[in-house]
Amino acid sequence: MPRDLVAIHRPADYNPAVAKDAAMDRAINVLNEEMVGRAKGAS
Repeated sequence: MPRDLVAIHRPADYNPAVAKDAAMDRAINVLNEEMVGRAKGAS
């Protein structure tokens, strides 16, 4: 069964208000949907 591992490193001075924008939100949502789709297809 395929598995996904996502690791996130954020520097100590990471500020999501500055770093995160609408494009990043869309990219995260697309990744989440792909991972959920793979999980459903594997069961």
